[in-house]
Amino acid sequence: MTKIKDKIQILKQLEPSFKKNIFTDLNLDNILKKEKIEATKFYTLFPNKTKSLCCFFFENIENHAKNNIKKKMREEKSISKRVKYLLTEFFNLLNKEKNTSIFFLSFLLTKPFLLKKISLNYSNKIWFLLEDKSVDFNFYTKRFILSQILINTLIYWRGAESIEKTKDFISNQIVALGKFGYYKSRFNKKITSLYNSELLTKFDFLHKN
Repeated sequence: MTKIKDKIQILKQLEPSFKKNIFTDLNLDNILKKEKIEATKFYTLFPNKTKSLCCFFFENIENHAKNNIKKKMREEKSISKRVKYLLTEFFNLLNKEKNTSIFFLSFLLTKPFLLKKISLNYSNKIWFLLEDKSVDFNFYTKRFILSQILINTLIYWRGAESIEKTKDFISNQIVALGKFGYYKSRFNKKITSLYNSELLTKFDFLHKN
């Protein structure tokens, strides 16, 4: 817990440089000095600099989103509504820290593999929260589709006029998720035609909760 608190504190201290969009790995040491952050402590907690900060930022948002709607999740039986609750709260929290959120999202857009990994991890967490019992390709297709919905919404939110517009966009995406059988069938056929089952070993991290 202390480690997480330390990370949150450092993130807060660095907020001015995120908001001004002046934070880079190249000028990191100067910023740490200016904000009176101990360099050794920073590099221990965030060894990959901006990448580590970015991963922690989104992970922290995910955890807060989950904790904020625990009651609603328990009371709601509909899978699609529960997915919508999680995504909506995630974007509510992103919107509260919009300048910092946009800084990290802009960073992610230059790192497409990292963006995909973060979105897959969060999609995986959502399906675990929903106690998904899928096996084989069903396990992966649900996560890939929800991951793409998250990426689509991140890009939409970045340029949206208001959070309400983003919520409407999420609702429309959830409607698409409701037509899951159609998308799943298309996805499975595409994957099967392109790859063999060895591809799935590359996504073993999705089985770790």
